[in-house]
Amino acid sequence: MAKAYSYIRFSTADQSKGDSLRRQVAAAENYAKEHGFELDNSLSFHDLGVSAFDQSNIRTGALGKFLELVNEGRIEKGSYLLVENLDRLSRANVMEAHDLFKKLITAGINIVTLSDRVTYNQEDLNKNPMGLVYSILIMSRASEESTIKSQRGKAAWIGKKQNIKNKPLTARCPYWMQLSKDKTKFELIPEKANVVKRILNLAQSGHGNSSITKILNKEMVPTFSNNPNGWQPSYIQKVIESTACYGTFSMHTTDSSGNDVIEKIKNYYPAIISELEWSKIQDERKLRSKKGGINKGANGRVSNIFSGLLFCAYCKGSMTMGAETKKRLGNKRIAYVACSNARRGLNCNFIRWKYDELEELLLSTCKQLNFDDVLGNSNNLELSEMENNLFKLKGEKIETESRIANLIDAIETGNKTDSTTKRILELEECLDKQNHQIKDLEEQSQKFRSKINARHNISKTLNNIISLLKTSEGDELNRLRKKLALQIRSTIKRIFLSPGGAFLNKQREALILNSDLKGLTNELKNTILSNYSSKPDKANRFALIIFEGYKFLNVSEDGVVFDRLHEMSLEEYLTYIESDVGGLTPP
Repeated sequence: MAKAYSYIRFSTADQSKGDSLRRQVAAAENYAKEHGFELDNSLSFHDLGVSAFDQSNIRTGALGKFLELVNEGRIEKGSYLLVENLDRLSRANVMEAHDLFKKLITAGINIVTLSDRVTYNQEDLNKNPMGLVYSILIMSRASEESTIKSQRGKAAWIGKKQNIKNKPLTARCPYWMQLSKDKTKFELIPEKANVVKRILNLAQSGHGNSSITKILNKEMVPTFSNNPNGWQPSYIQKVIESTACYGTFSMHTTDSSGNDVIEKIKNYYPAIISELEWSKIQDERKLRSKKGGINKGANGRVSNIFSGLLFCAYCKGSMTMGAETKKRLGNKRIAYVACSNARRGLNCNFIRWKYDELEELLLSTCKQLNFDDVLGNSNNLELSEMENNLFKLKGEKIETESRIANLIDAIETGNKTDSTTKRILELEECLDKQNHQIKDLEEQSQKFRSKINARHNISKTLNNIISLLKTSEGDELNRLRKKLALQIRSTIKRIFLSPGGAFLNKQREALILNSDLKGLTNELKNTILSNYSSKPDKANRFALIIFEGYKFLNVSEDGVVFDRLHEMSLEEYLTYIESDVGGLTPP
């Protein structure tokens, strides 16, 4: 018994509401029954709402899968492909449509058009070439119809876009807006727009999607769609990332090559925030996602404003928070940081550093941080523009790095092509340019900030911050700590802690003697060994702060910066973080 496969396609999702699907399924079942074919329902070849004009049904759809199975021999020669009309297979230009038709026929597939009950196969077409001519005429007509429809559709959109100042393209808009009574513009719905403002403000303060969801649900803020299940993190993300927030309509379309593109129409909607403010929120979220979330305690308080940035200088493992109860202090819980490897008995020393003391030490010496921004005193427009551009550049850099990683993954899975390799080289060149731009802008920003700091007392600002951290409570304290955490993440790359000072045990002594770390001559190795203690000494503990741009600072336990701000290369930075030599400063 010959096997038959049904292929069903329609172009738009709206057609699923009509009779198209039922009609095509019934026709295939009836034909198979009448001719004694076994209709194989184990393989489903349905392209519902998929275009055959741009060949989506072949490139990414079910018809492409059918061709793949035919080529692999999993669908046998002599099988029947049942379709309503030839235009279900393709509406592309006649040569491309004929190429598809030819591939199926020469692979030994019988094509049956159910509307006129005509069968196309290699044997019959060789005997009667007029059947081939007939198929070409049908495919030509289908392509012509689709081309006309496409041209009319494009012309209609062009007409609407030219009239966009007088009338929106469609009545569709985000939930926090509505079409005006005269249908000439969109208007904000005040109570809903205020909720969007609240969501954006929370995002700007460092809250993630889940955190914002909990806040809105706890306060019983009505959802825009009156969903009884309340707010969802996915919708919060959709709101935050919507370009409609700053008044821009993002229209998904395709270019002349059939590639998906996004066309942005500015000033289409009434804006809630500026594009610059929106971009800054997006960039901050990207940076947070790359460096990890802000560490919050059980009560939602930001417990560690350096979360994800603290590392052990001895083994390069992460430094994580813990707490112990002090009975002599009335069962007070004391927070500390310690090496996560040491906690698990993995060849490192378990030496605590009280978190409050560490936080005050690091904050009091990090004059590179924008504390005015944290306090809300930053009113210098030129500096603000510089830092917004810096945020934007860092966001673009993350995007470029992500694209390079995706292409490398593709190569590793066997999808290497000349175009892939060329694209990686282009992106690496782009990344190099972005790194230089970031470095230049950071230097400009730092110089500009130094001029501003020279005009007012930076130490006084630092003392104000530290004082506020000690005296603020509840939401006010949490907002302040979140702002600090965000500022720290945008400025600092990593912090290496030496909670026992510069000391050596036998293992690290052997590592130094055998090390090929750049710059470590035998003479220098012996000098290091003679100057380092053999036991940990908390009195001599210090921190190495590495800033974005690979500048670094060494800070001692008493807050003394014992050498000026230095700069290292990316190569030197990677050598340092990958080495196992403990308690050493970079070359």
